[in-house]
Amino acid sequence: MKRPAGIMGLLCLLCAGCASHLSAGGTYQSQDRLPLAVEYYDAGLAEDPNNQAIKDAFIVAEQTYQWRLRRQIDRLVEAHSYLQAIKVLAELQERALRMQDLTLPSEDPAQLDREYTRLKRLALTQLEQDLDTRANRSYVLNTDLRACRQLLALGGQDSLLERRCQKILNSLKLLADIQVEPLSYPEGFHLTAPLQQAITLTNPELLQIVPSGSERKNATIVLYLGTPQVKDTGWFVAKRDAYRQWTKQLDRRGRPLKKTITVKPSQAKIDAARKAGQNPPKPQKKEKFLWEQIKGEYTHYESLRSVEIPYRVTVRDQKTQTDVARFDGSIQQRSQSDYYHFKGDPRARKSVSGNEGRHQARPLLTVSALIRQAREALPDILSKTILAQID
Repeated sequence: MKRPAGIMGLLCLLCAGCASHLSAGGTYQSQDRLPLAVEYYDAGLAEDPNNQAIKDAFIVAEQTYQWRLRRQIDRLVEAHSYLQAIKVLAELQERALRMQDLTLPSEDPAQLDREYTRLKRLALTQLEQDLDTRANRSYVLNTDLRACRQLLALGGQDSLLERRCQKILNSLKLLADIQVEPLSYPEGFHLTAPLQQAITLTNPELLQIVPSGSERKNATIVLYLGTPQVKDTGWFVAKRDAYRQWTKQLDRRGRPLKKTITVKPSQAKIDAARKAGQNPPKPQKKEKFLWEQIKGEYTHYESLRSVEIPYRVTVRDQKTQTDVARFDGSIQQRSQSDYYHFKGDPRARKSVSGNEGRHQARPLLTVSALIRQAREALPDILSKTILAQID
């Protein structure tokens, strides 16, 4: 009895899909990218749960990767890096539960839960001892707050620990005003409000902008903006494209010119005809187009105007009289225009992008407009750099 064509086609598609999953998974497995290989094998099993070849490959890849995770956990525990070990163990727990759902061999999830509890207890003890050691110093570092937050995340709700973290945060937090150096470019004095707004929008944890007369102020952000450096190239030749090409000659009415020529038969054809007892072939008349060489030249012109403004920012902690952040740089804004000029036979024209003629060129932005663009973009750049160095 013959199977219907539709069923046979569906079986072929399923087999092809499983084969592709097995092939892709094998490729990633050969590249030692086991997580990706497992995902492809899993997708193949979802389409065909009874495919033994994919199931065997899935078990080998998954168990190999779990063995690597187990070895990594053991090394971290030996190095007393319990917090990092917990992170790797969480991935191993997730994979063990997944294998249990698929009824495939894996580590026991219950045993992993007990191991997680033990590592958590060791990590808590280690973090508490580390935090107590840090408390004996006369200064506070950003890592102290990180250790306290890690301890709070592992230990759950603890009012005493929360107050301790808040105390460290208060010690680290900078309450700064923004000042502009007197010798700065005048545009710099318009940056204080935008810079304050850019910092406030990010809601940073370790920095807060306060008024200059505030009694809570313990830091100062000093901004210096240099004189803009203007460069104006004027119009210059950026590229020249001169070429020649062949085209048909035209008469006064624009019609292609032709020439009638006589094509004589070759001697071989004449000899062949005589040998066959036939009349020799006669010369033929043909029409041929007349061609000529024409020239064309495209000259591309460009004009560039740029403004570069140097800046320097210093964040000074008044409690320790040290610079928490210090950096300098420059911001550049530019305006560009171009056009091209064609010289030569009109028939030699090509498809060229841009505008033809200087009268069609886009006008350059003025220096004041470029300075305004730089001033509008600068607060976001400065705020990101300040917060990155403080954090």
